[in-house]
Amino acid sequence: MNRKKILGLLIAVAAISIPLHAATIYVDTGSGSCDDQGTGSEQVPFCSIQAGYDATPNGDELRVMPGTYNECVFLYDYDTQKGVTVVADAYLTSGSNSSTIIDGTGLNCVTSDAKPAALVNLFGFGSKF
Repeated sequence: MNRKKILGLLIAVAAISIPLHAATIYVDTGSGSCDDQGTGSEQVPFCSIQAGYDATPNGDELRVMPGTYNECVFLYDYDTQKGVTVVADAYLTSGSNSSTIIDGTGLNCVTSDAKPAALVNLFGFGSKF
């Protein structure tokens, strides 16, 4: 095999082994343009964490902007057990977990058939239940 073929083969193997950057999906309950049927972009974020999680593909990040999210959030997927990182934006920018709150007060957030969310990473949230 000549050097050009070997070099081409090494470049191809290196390109395959480089991980692709995961996409970031956004949630912002305080945004006037949020839409739970939207795209999850910074310009048109989801309004609820649940809608954002449900739409986030395996391996991507769900970034949640500061605010209080009055909802139950079920982080599981029976079919794929997708691996998603759910992170509060304030935690990334300042290390704070006090400005992004999941508040399930008064909601029936208990389910008996949920699988453990072993593949979900959850960072930087306060909570009330």
